[in-house]
Amino acid sequence: MTHELINQDTLRRLAARAGLEDVISGEELSRGLEEIIAGLRRVAVEAAEAEARGLRLSVAARDDVGYPSLYRLHVGVEDLLTMELPRELRGWARRALALPGPPIPDEIQIELGRIAASRSHSAVERALARVLLFQGIRVGLFVTELMVDGTLVGAGEDLDEIAEEELDFWLDRGSRFEGEVRPLNVLLAGALVELERHHAEVRALLASLRDEAAGDEVRRRATLEHRLRRMDSADAILVRNAFGPTIGEPRVSLARLKQDHPLALRHRRGDALDRRARRLLERIRRGDWPTRRNVALVDLITEKLKEEMH
Repeated sequence: MTHELINQDTLRRLAARAGLEDVISGEELSRGLEEIIAGLRRVAVEAAEAEARGLRLSVAARDDVGYPSLYRLHVGVEDLLTMELPRELRGWARRALALPGPPIPDEIQIELGRIAASRSHSAVERALARVLLFQGIRVGLFVTELMVDGTLVGAGEDLDEIAEEELDFWLDRGSRFEGEVRPLNVLLAGALVELERHHAEVRALLASLRDEAAGDEVRRRATLEHRLRRMDSADAILVRNAFGPTIGEPRVSLARLKQDHPLALRHRRGDALDRRARRLLERIRRGDWPTRRNVALVDLITEKLKEEMH
């Protein structure tokens, strides 16, 4: 079953509002929208299955074996945010971000909140609405951390837990996002408070640790996350995989990485990725951590937000 909001007409309106028709042919756009719809159908079914089994969304979204479509959406959001934009898309992205109004139209936000809390919609529809709100909060937290100076950033799972807890807080207490309230705005505001509380707890933990090794481990993880978020997504994927065992993550094959990160890696050959990974590690051993050479979507978003704050 397709979410009533996720259809060709709705997605095409969003694409037209963002000016995508100026940079993508009509045929490519239609094909891309159909792929998005098909992918979201799979995500919705997997999310509903996870919920029926009592598994938290933040956990299921990181289970690449049990919930592969949900997992690929989860990692794909971050890949999309940090991927260096090709020259032909940079101007489009700046124009799209300069459009008046919120990036997600109010009516879609309101409807997502209504369906996520509804008892009259199917479990699959409610699950998809919940996933989309969850991802929206994650994006807001991710962008906020990049805007803040310093290296005390949360691991991805920390942001996931904050996002889900905030969403649960509203849904479990019967909030129906009535009237003109934009649920993502409300949810993100609460999540940002929790993010600051989380940072304060980490600072207090570091100050109280008598075991220097344990404190160093927390700092190393935070520093690595800080550096990864400033790399092009393809480089970050390769570096994270190389450092995986040091942060409690398994190291996987390049073929598996391509499968899990199609947006960032699908057009890159395995031997080219292998050479790239070796060059990146050689740079890091010299103390030269790579950063993005060209802007990514997240850089343009933070640039716009900083301008609005001044």
